[in-house]
Amino acid sequence: MGGDAGLDEVSFSEQEIEEFKKFSKRSDVQDILVDSLAPSIWECNDVKKGILCQLFGGVSKEFSQSGRGRFRGEINILLCGDPSTAKSQLL
Repeated sequence: MGGDAGLDEVSFSEQEIEEFKKFSKRSDVQDILVDSLAPSIWECNDVKKGILCQLFGGVSKEFSQSGRGRFRGEINILLCGDPSTAKSQLL
């Protein structure tokens, strides 16, 4: 996994892999993940979906053959809103 601190050796049991596969086939997987992210914060489902997209992120892009260098694959988000609307707690 190269450069990721502490993630050089990640392994899952066969049972865990089967559970992941079974979970991924559920039609409500996105709703479950949204409800699992900061469950004490109500509503904000669109914000939670955006944060989940960032957590699962993209992949690093290399354009070394074309001479353009390396590009970051992660998305960026900016949370704007009224004070006391749980922006910091979500992040």
